[in-house]
Amino acid sequence: MTGSAARHWLIEGRVQGVGFRMWLQGEADAAGIAGWVRNLADGRVEALLGGAPEALDRLEVLARRGPVQARVDQVVAAPWPDPVPAGRFRQVASASAPQRRGAGPPVSGADDT
Repeated sequence: MTGSAARHWLIEGRVQGVGFRMWLQGEADAAGIAGWVRNLADGRVEALLGGAPEALDRLEVLARRGPVQARVDQVVAAPWPDPVPAGRFRQVASASAPQRRGAGPPVSGADDT
């Protein structure tokens, strides 16, 4: 993806059980952003996103508010060193810990929507 960037987010607050992942998937798809989102065992939501830097910035502003039912306390955003494969933004299976840099995409056979 020419002119693309990759970012890793950890979203804290009341972000599980309120439709946050589905909402983020819809917003990311509409913005042409690739990547994935999943729940973490500690109550946070994790996302890895790739796309135009301006689109990522706009989506981060939206994510700091989240959907109506959510309460976002913090979005910890960091650049990601690896490319995010092009394609649709998707929900993947929950994990016990955040993704490690250089580990590639989560190994998951199916979305956990």
